[in-house]
Amino acid sequence: MSLETPPAPPPRAKLREVLVGLVLALVVGGFYLWTAEKPGDSWLMTSKDPEGYYPLETAGFRAGHLYAAIEPHPALLALKDPYDPVANAPYRVHDMSLYKGHYYLYFGVTPVLILFWPFAALTGRYLDEPVAVALFCSAAVWAGMGLLFALRRRHFPAAPFLFLVAGWVCLAWATPLTLLVEGPQFYQVPISCAIFLQALMLIAVYRALHSEKRLLAWLALAGLLFGLAVGARPNYLACSVVLLVPVFFHPGDSGAGRDRMRALWRRLLAAFVPAAACGIGLLAFNWARFGSVAEFGMHYQLAGEKFIALKQMSPGFLLPHAAYYLFNAGLWQSYFPFFAAPMGQPYGFLRYLPWAWLGLAAFLRFRSDEPGERRGEILISVAVAGAFIGNLAFLACFFGTTARYPGDFANAGLILAGIGSLALGQRAKLARLSWLAGCASVLLAAVSLFFGMAVYTDGFPTPDYFTRVARMVNGPAYAWQRSHGEAFGGLRMDLKLPDHPPELPEPLFETGRQPDARDWLQIEYLPEGMARLGFFHAGTGLLSSRSFAVPSDRRIVVEARCGSLLPPFGHPLYSDWTRSEFDSEKRDLQLKVDGVEVLRTALDCYPSSPLTLSIGRHTWFTGGVQQGFSGVILKATRLPLEKPPRMAPLFTRAAPVELTLFLPTAKGAGADPLLVTGSGKESDLLYCVYDGANRLRFALDHFGSGGPESEWVAYDPLAPHGVKIWMGSMAGASSSESSENAQAAPDRLVVIFDGRALLNVDQVFYPSSPETAVIGTNPYGSTAAGREFSGRIAGARQVDAGTLPSISRSGSYGAVEMSVDFPFGAMGAQEPLVVTGVTGAGDFVYVHYLDPRHLSIGFDHWGIGGIVGKPVEVDYGRTHRLAISFPALYPPGSPLNKSKAVRVTLDGRVVLDGVYACHPSTSDEIKIGRNPIGGSTCGPNFTGWIVSVERFPEPRP
Repeated sequence: MSLETPPAPPPRAKLREVLVGLVLALVVGGFYLWTAEKPGDSWLMTSKDPEGYYPLETAGFRAGHLYAAIEPHPALLALKDPYDPVANAPYRVHDMSLYKGHYYLYFGVTPVLILFWPFAALTGRYLDEPVAVALFCSAAVWAGMGLLFALRRRHFPAAPFLFLVAGWVCLAWATPLTLLVEGPQFYQVPISCAIFLQALMLIAVYRALHSEKRLLAWLALAGLLFGLAVGARPNYLACSVVLLVPVFFHPGDSGAGRDRMRALWRRLLAAFVPAAACGIGLLAFNWARFGSVAEFGMHYQLAGEKFIALKQMSPGFLLPHAAYYLFNAGLWQSYFPFFAAPMGQPYGFLRYLPWAWLGLAAFLRFRSDEPGERRGEILISVAVAGAFIGNLAFLACFFGTTARYPGDFANAGLILAGIGSLALGQRAKLARLSWLAGCASVLLAAVSLFFGMAVYTDGFPTPDYFTRVARMVNGPAYAWQRSHGEAFGGLRMDLKLPDHPPELPEPLFETGRQPDARDWLQIEYLPEGMARLGFFHAGTGLLSSRSFAVPSDRRIVVEARCGSLLPPFGHPLYSDWTRSEFDSEKRDLQLKVDGVEVLRTALDCYPSSPLTLSIGRHTWFTGGVQQGFSGVILKATRLPLEKPPRMAPLFTRAAPVELTLFLPTAKGAGADPLLVTGSGKESDLLYCVYDGANRLRFALDHFGSGGPESEWVAYDPLAPHGVKIWMGSMAGASSSESSENAQAAPDRLVVIFDGRALLNVDQVFYPSSPETAVIGTNPYGSTAAGREFSGRIAGARQVDAGTLPSISRSGSYGAVEMSVDFPFGAMGAQEPLVVTGVTGAGDFVYVHYLDPRHLSIGFDHWGIGGIVGKPVEVDYGRTHRLAISFPALYPPGSPLNKSKAVRVTLDGRVVLDGVYACHPSTSDEIKIGRNPIGGSTCGPNFTGWIVSVERFPEPRP
């Protein structure tokens, strides 16, 4: 094969190439901003007040201190060990670092210095974190595109433009960077910032390799950018090897002896003095915050585990984690986009992005008569490879892996692949193999783009964006399946159980993509001819059904309906379904044996597809369960999928709403909407908050103002629960119905859960009417709760207002049960809980605040004295339940009035128990939370918040 030197491209061709690059750069920026944009926000996401971790740190800097502008919860500071992940869970700001009463960020400070603080100083507003991530990622791609463009002009002028465009496109979209802009938070800010700064550093290194007059200036800039990158992400420290390339191997180095040594020292100082200055500043920053130059704050991090004693780095992680980042297997699925990364984990960079392998070609030596400058060609490839390998090696030594991290090394890896592509493209052009090489280049780029964009699409935070595309792509297979009578609902299994069943349970089917993200149905054999089903959700545990008798012929029919058996919402099957209807059906777990329902609950199963459905066996080894079913599966068929009936509008009058709920199983911390009234920013949302341990509480969000919260109560995810709700906004602006029953007051909020009043308070509502009420969704974007209820609403109806508890807290006989929030900052004070009688002849149950973690309950009989309970430890940040009983609370002459028993329980614990006579009291003289009779035992009012009061004829057990 002969080699020819092609003529230089004409000026018009150069102009076209520049225009194509600019258009592509604009598309990249728009794509990344569109991806990062939060629903309902404008393209430029800013806020007047700091919202987010980096804006809060920026506000702290502007206020003249190094900690974030957010105060820790007083209850957090009052804990014995504020770093205990269980104790601090209700109060912590997740993943901030707590040190000496202040919150700090252990994440890199550079984004504040180069973007957030300057933006706030210039505009008076705070830049939101999503747009910062999009800007950094876009700029990183632009820098890589510019570097490849310059390299082609200088070193590979004969490379066809197609090879450069392919490199640009892969750099922008066949990259883990796209995952950083999907629902970005504070985590992605320093990562994207460091990637951008490293890309700029590589440009500075390139210019230093080809500069004589400004060599030291370019080296100083490269060192500064390196130091700033380390300030954003300390793992970039290993990339210092990149600076050594132009320092020790500068192609213009000449001379010998002292002159050469002086030149070397000048280059060394130029590159590393700015880097060292940044390093010294970073160490000083650490010292000023934590009293240690080596402490970034991670040891003081508040998260789901304790980091103080955690071993974060180890060379033992290097090889397994590096192999994981480069070759980890992804997951194939039956539906669009057909491929996905393991949940929250990286997919193999070299395994699924074949374009990246072209980086090897960047080091091939070519003939000296090829066009382009050879000086510095290999050196810039070495520098880019150093950035790739150094970052990968440092990350691999870290104790954890996650899908966010590959971007740190992937950008440099794809720049290196672009260099290799240009090198091969030039050789192919000169060898007259451009067409063949171009096809191969397009194929490699297309395969890489498929995997990169499939992972991006699968993880997109708002999947409905791709519903139309998904239904179009899934359409042909659906048409074929429908023509062959296939069904898409649950699974029916005709079974013959084994004559000699094993002691361990046996699997019936398994779904899911990976061992720690799967669900399975099993059968367990019990004594006396009984059995039961169990549904296992990885990470949560087993949900056991009711037991059933095994027939004499040992044949049963099991029907299972669960979300992991259903196609995704992007399937043509759901063309006439709403997203809410699909989500409700997807969460419905229902098991039947021979037509009898044995288990039903609400459960979000892990994603799955027919490719990952395993019938009668486990795909992965599982302890405590047989690996396969030892009986006979006579038949396994799919059940038809039926669209759930729509619930008719029920809210037509000013009356309480009663919901029948199956609360979600395996629900971590989060909040779900229950009932909304009003419209837009003049709306009120009642929602429930979960703590991850099958407990919840109810709260109201008066849009823009918040609202009251109830105490925590336990729930059973396998049983239906009744929630009765009255929101005064349902009374209407001038509703005549509301006046017919005083209980349905327009300024009252009531929530009764399984017959227990958890909220019964005065509350201001926005003007509304029953017709505006919506259940189970959050249509106006309240940040207090998620988009929709994640359990299952089995029923909704309106009930009589007379079923609500009394409005009046006082003025009636009976035991008192009340939910209260004790006040912070009242240490040493004594405040009334219940007061009876008149001045000079009254009785008091009061609370004495001893210190930030303890209080006691006392009883005082005017003129005589009383009893005081032992100090009890309480959490002042939570709502507590008090049950109070003493003789004056009951009608004169009744057995309870004569009993002299004084008893108070706090959250079910007895905190005061004794015998004492009481002064006579009428029902009107019983006051809750107030002391109108002037006793000196306690102050005039309870200064906390009484969120609920119930009265009962006698104490409840």
